[in-house]
Amino acid sequence: MSRYYKYFIIFFLLVFLFLKFPDDLFAQNKKIVKDTTFVDSTKFHSPKVATIMSACLPGLGQIYNKKYWKVPLIYSGFGVIGYSIVVNSKKYKKFLTAYIDRVDDNPTTIDTIYPGYTLDEITLRKDYYRRNRDLSYIIGVVWYILNVFDATVDAHLFFFNINEDLSLNFKIETFPLYYKNATSSIQGLTVSLNIGKFNSNKYDKPKINL
Repeated sequence: MSRYYKYFIIFFLLVFLFLKFPDDLFAQNKKIVKDTTFVDSTKFHSPKVATIMSACLPGLGQIYNKKYWKVPLIYSGFGVIGYSIVVNSKKYKKFLTAYIDRVDDNPTTIDTIYPGYTLDEITLRKDYYRRNRDLSYIIGVVWYILNVFDATVDAHLFFFNINEDLSLNFKIETFPLYYKNATSSIQGLTVSLNIGKFNSNKYDKPKINL
């Protein structure tokens, strides 16, 4: 695999990790108007809807999840992939034409595209650009699947709040120890990582105007 495509794959891996990085920049406090009608708030955001929307049009599910900043990244990825497909396809077709001119057993056919290359060099480059073109198509399909997967995961975590205080706590505690009808104690260390919590208020049945 060429160095160009190694960087190509590393770029999309980094972008995918960035897409999954917790985002608090666009967090908004949602206000619910009080009324006498009760509606289950969990029905207002569906992972299934987000999945279908991103499958039909990449980025649409991210808009549904209110992750607007991900849409330019998604289409930038498709732009890079599309550019790679176009460039490698053009190169492949040129070397393919030159290859055919060399092996068609017609003495009147002259290779005017790459006359300075040998047949082995033309064959090597033809296969190289064809492989890169096919790899670009594969990466495009993977990028499309990641777009759908990202929308689905974000929809499932839509009601999950990342705690602003990400903390790692250590605490020494005493634990009871039972052995042969004798009771003693042992000192131990507990470690707790405060990541976040589900906002139970969003799962209550609020009063809203219909």
